[in-house]
Amino acid sequence: MIALFGSCFAPAHAASVAEPAQYQITDLGVTPFIADNTSLSVDRDGAVALCRVDGESAPQAALWRSGKTTVFTLPAGYHSAVSRSLSESGGVVAGWMSTSSNSVDSLATTRAFVTRAGKPFLLGTLGGRDSQAFGVNAKGIVVGAAQTKEREKHAVMWRAGKITDLGLLPGGRASAAYAINPAGMIVGSANVPLAGTKVFMNHAVIWRGGKITDLGLLPEGKWAIATAINSKGDVVGLAGVGGDTHAFLYQDGRMSDLGSPGEETVSARAIGDGGEVVGIFAVNERIHHAFLWKNGQIVDLNQCLPKGSGWTLLQGDGMNARGQIACQARSAQGEIHAVLLTPQ
Repeated sequence: MIALFGSCFAPAHAASVAEPAQYQITDLGVTPFIADNTSLSVDRDGAVALCRVDGESAPQAALWRSGKTTVFTLPAGYHSAVSRSLSESGGVVAGWMSTSSNSVDSLATTRAFVTRAGKPFLLGTLGGRDSQAFGVNAKGIVVGAAQTKEREKHAVMWRAGKITDLGLLPGGRASAAYAINPAGMIVGSANVPLAGTKVFMNHAVIWRGGKITDLGLLPEGKWAIATAINSKGDVVGLAGVGGDTHAFLYQDGRMSDLGSPGEETVSARAIGDGGEVVGIFAVNERIHHAFLWKNGQIVDLNQCLPKGSGWTLLQGDGMNARGQIACQARSAQGEIHAVLLTPQ
């Protein structure tokens, strides 16, 4: 365990976070950095679902708890796995496995999995080849996406071994569910055709009681995807505005722009029950950093680390009620690691 402490200071063009935060950094080991696929998830006790790689080996789904990492055994025919979500309690991990050593190989078979008693079990599809699990709640209900017989991708829910098609928006062809909260509210995206065209664009959506609702777009927005929801029903995600990507918060029936401490490419990836948001933003065209948003103020999470720490926080993926943040970070040696920030 490496303990480092620092205070959050905003850059000149952003307001500072209300209270300076100090963090202890725990190194969880080397992890693959695969844009839009790898993600860390932290439960209320500080356990983290992650991916591990050893040398040139394929990514493996794993769970870190109290200083020990457990790598899940792959079933016959599968060669890589991605952990995507961890239940708030109970240590249930959800993600997907691939028949290829390359976890993003489009020609391979990809199947969603969930762990029971620490062992992964494959989940079904809607008659097609592939499925992926993106979220799981404390009750062990899993959400994600699965192919139909027609090879369309639909948002789905797996509960007690049964798969349920969550459906589409009117006129749409595809959907995906990315997160589920303790009350069973599910968020994700579903596409709709642009008026008078054959072009389909994603809208952020929420499912309540099995019914899908379009959350709309930011002003002058073109598309939106909801990525996370807290126990209060507050939703975050990313949205297209002009040629840029903005992070958004949907609260009390309204979608608002969270802003950015850098350039106009921002993605919100997790929201805590206190309303804090973490994600990733572009410092410039080549460099991305993790951010923390709190009480209307946003800051580069690297501002919370002491100078010379040796770490660069690249992406904030998860947050729990204790304020712990799971991040992907670059070490002083240039390796990508999973790290856990614990506020002091």
